[in-house]
Amino acid sequence: MKLTKTYGLSTIFLLTFIAGYCDSVTLFSSGFLSVHVFGNIILAAYQFFDGNLNIAFTQLITVPIYAASILAVQSITYRNQANFNPIRVSGLSLMLIGLFAFLTENFLDAADSVGGQILCFMVIFVVSFLRYTSFRRIKYNVIFNSSQTTRAGKFYTHRMFFSALAFLTGFLFGGVTGHLFGLSAIALAGIILFLATIND
Repeated sequence: MKLTKTYGLSTIFLLTFIAGYCDSVTLFSSGFLSVHVFGNIILAAYQFFDGNLNIAFTQLITVPIYAASILAVQSITYRNQANFNPIRVSGLSLMLIGLFAFLTENFLDAADSVGGQILCFMVIFVVSFLRYTSFRRIKYNVIFNSSQTTRAGKFYTHRMFFSALAFLTGFLFGGVTGHLFGLSAIALAGIILFLATIND
């Protein structure tokens, strides 16, 4: 039986960067968050009181889509979690979504395009898949392996700082590329993920 590959700190920072990037790209291209999905409830409330009911409904529907994605991912990976690389699979999926968005020109105005919204929902599914499968493989013994409370606390604080920095960097970078290229910019996240696993 093939052993399941585990992930260390560098992978955590990479996934955190990608999370911020994907959040920002879908926010600029379609008006909702693809990673921190429950934040869409706040965005929907604003749109609702502003009179934009269609946008509010689209933002709210991301929550059940996220829940359905988690259930689907659990059933898909339950028996096959050791037989594939989730980062590579997610990278290829995001590249295909970005390419399809570019070829169909949905990246021009994904917020008002049914096809663009569907592609954004697909991004939610892929990101949910990546989160669920990857976080099950994180080596927590590497992160919390100090027997000295002070050292462990400092290490945890530093890790959280760099994780937050990675997310913020990804969010800002995604904002720029999402503004310039729309949803097709999601392909860059796929390329980064794929290149990160090229030696696996």
